[in-house]
Amino acid sequence: MKETAVQLLQDRMTKCTNGQFWSVAVICTLNGFCITQKQELRAVLPASAYIIAFIAACAYAVFYIIRRHTDYYAAKRNVVEWLDSYVPEFMGPDTLSMWSPRSLVGLIFFLAPVLGATMLGCLVLAGP
Repeated sequence: MKETAVQLLQDRMTKCTNGQFWSVAVICTLNGFCITQKQELRAVLPASAYIIAFIAACAYAVFYIIRRHTDYYAAKRNVVEWLDSYVPEFMGPDTLSMWSPRSLVGLIFFLAPVLGATMLGCLVLAGP
């Protein structure tokens, strides 16, 4: 029973990471498409409409990434609780904080491309 619960929690952790990767991929692809198709898109709607859409998509992606980050660490804490005395050193109590510098590097890894691609997309579409 314990092994099954641990496996389910590990699957949740993997799902959180995969969700973050996909959100980065979708936002960067959307922005890349809009940048390459700038002239055609601006013929349909003004640049401000696309910029508002970019910012809305970016805000949701940031929310989603942070939410997955907190879910990941909640599942990690549950795994450690379930394993009790069998916890390996690399999963010790000092690795369970979702706001430690070590875990924030992972969060920045996912947020930087989303924010960067959105800023680039807004700048390109707002330009001449």
